[in-house]
Amino acid sequence: MEIISPENFFDTIDGVADPLPLFHADNCNIPDAERLRIHPGKIEKIIAKIGEELKMGEYYLGRPLTGRGRTYESNLNLCKGQFRDIVEMHCADTKKSAISVLDSGCGDAVAFEEILNIPCIDVGKSVGLTIHSKNFMPVDVQSRVLKQNCVTIAPKTDRRFDLVLSVLGTATYHPFDEKAGILQSINSTAIGGILMIRISDYPGVDDADKKTTAIFRDLGIIEPCYTPYVYRLVRHPTLEEIKKILGTKNQRSIFFEG
Repeated sequence: MEIISPENFFDTIDGVADPLPLFHADNCNIPDAERLRIHPGKIEKIIAKIGEELKMGEYYLGRPLTGRGRTYESNLNLCKGQFRDIVEMHCADTKKSAISVLDSGCGDAVAFEEILNIPCIDVGKSVGLTIHSKNFMPVDVQSRVLKQNCVTIAPKTDRRFDLVLSVLGTATYHPFDEKAGILQSINSTAIGGILMIRISDYPGVDDADKKTTAIFRDLGIIEPCYTPYVYRLVRHPTLEEIKKILGTKNQRSIFFEG
């Protein structure tokens, strides 16, 4: 089994973070006048705010993968054990003996550890992303977790993942907005790979999920597969689609041109 260090799946963006390379399929050279930028000071404030929310206990990080209650499966409206069934079906459909996984927002990596123990998961090519401390993670999984915020890294195009998770509301913690969080997940996914996306942190709250993911479905970027909240990546978005999805004049936007 090939083992690749988590750091080698991403490029780190220094200074002012430019979101377009995070999302654009080819990471092409874009004229400076067309670039959308986010000020690093804004990132620091947002991460600090998220950290305060975590300290306040508003978001419980140590959630397991399977079963009812506050688990990955319940948030995805899956029955107990169905996550593993979907992984095995995807392996069979793609004729792969093992697939790679990115758990974007893995918290204390409790669920991520369970995912890595599924036989058809390629552990050496799987990564968990979190802004939380590794001190509370299971020891066996710490080497597969990268402590990094998604806005300061860009996935390498030749190391995209077969399965990308953005569940339990982690997309809403993206400093841009939930659409940017989904774009980050999409650009981290290999064509034909699957995404499991839940914007809401609460089972049964579907309006935000349906409205936001519909944008990507209507463009033919993703399509539903297996169960609700599970999507197959058909293609990566074009630069014009990215700019349209994000918008440069959004009231919530912290972009500026220059």
